[in-house]
Amino acid sequence: MSSNEVPDFDMVFKLFLDSRAATEAYHDTNLAATIGSMTAGDTVNRCVAPGKTVEQMCIDYLRPLYEHILDSLRQDNAQLDTLRIKFVITTPAMWSPASQDLKRHAAFEAGFGRRSADWVDIVSEPEAAANHSLKLLLRDNSRERQGLHSYAVAAGWEVGNNILIVDAGAGTVDTVVYEITGLDPLQVKETITPKGGLCGAASIGCAFHALLEERLGGQKHLLTPGMRSRGSTLMKNFEEHKVDFGTELIDDDATVSIVIHHGITELSPVLEHDITSHTINLTRADFQNLFDLAVDTVMELATDLERQVRAGSSQRRIKAMVLVGGFGSSAYLYDRLNRWAQAQEPPVYVNQPYDGPLAIAKGAVAYGINRMENTRRFLPCHYGVFLDFPYNPDEHLYADTYIDDFDGHRYCNTTVEWFAQKSR
Repeated sequence: MSSNEVPDFDMVFKLFLDSRAATEAYHDTNLAATIGSMTAGDTVNRCVAPGKTVEQMCIDYLRPLYEHILDSLRQDNAQLDTLRIKFVITTPAMWSPASQDLKRHAAFEAGFGRRSADWVDIVSEPEAAANHSLKLLLRDNSRERQGLHSYAVAAGWEVGNNILIVDAGAGTVDTVVYEITGLDPLQVKETITPKGGLCGAASIGCAFHALLEERLGGQKHLLTPGMRSRGSTLMKNFEEHKVDFGTELIDDDATVSIVIHHGITELSPVLEHDITSHTINLTRADFQNLFDLAVDTVMELATDLERQVRAGSSQRRIKAMVLVGGFGSSAYLYDRLNRWAQAQEPPVYVNQPYDGPLAIAKGAVAYGINRMENTRRFLPCHYGVFLDFPYNPDEHLYADTYIDDFDGHRYCNTTVEWFAQKSR
């Protein structure tokens, strides 16, 4: 990856709040390598804003959003200042509690929850999506049984069945598997520990930049940060084709050209790679290769989740999958996952809700108003508090002790009282 590479970090700069971003499993190599190099050096400062930390960048992004929300609410409610507002912030499932707290702090510094009556809650993105999409699908399933409409819903929405939520966004793909324990009201419990990885849609842009660098050769310096940004002619045209990829009726013809207008006025034609002074011509096979690094990683994640669910019980299976998020609306991602799902025994039903890109935002609202009951969670880490214990020479180092002025006893000041253990 070139040191000049600047992928769509106006979309995913929040990922830098998680210091482990490029070290976990299920990561696309292009995106993980880019994130990793940025968290390790000065490049991160150039990508978010010169001289600012990632948290400051998040605050700068969230502050006008907060002000816009209050202004919009105030237009419809003159008594806004007396109302209590609950804000629900979502984070990737793969984030550590420390990273979640950083985002909460950034939101507070931007204004969220600063009024005395307001407060902020945090929920993982796949759980937020489940609060909306599962309720929507269960409602449709109920109507189907009553013959109210002909929308076909798989028979997977039953008590005891396991449902996989896949939230595929710009930076991360997060997953959670729920066992349905109640339908009215909706009740669930986590089947296995939620997982995720850096294999979202931004990695496709990274792969596109890498391909262009290779094919432009000595002209790759023309791929400036401005040309790589989402607002450039090059990336606008690329995004249009990326969104539509997989919907074409040309599945059997990998040589069909996809024409991208690049807008790089200084560019000289590179005939051997079908690059003209105005366009970059990619075959469908080229485009599929851009997708496959990320999609293959999502497939690996889904396969491992299915294996872990089965490992818990020989009778336990994933019955259905709900695909949400911006990247989750991709026709190509759906096709690959659906082929995998149909090859399972028994087959897994894959649902791609019509409002999948908005499922997290809608689910966050549902979580704040009337959340589904989650009766079992798998903890991502141990939880405890620092507590000074009486000195025990068999357990503590003498150098870590002190004499308490109040009772005159010796205590160890490096001990922790644990009250919840990380789930295995």
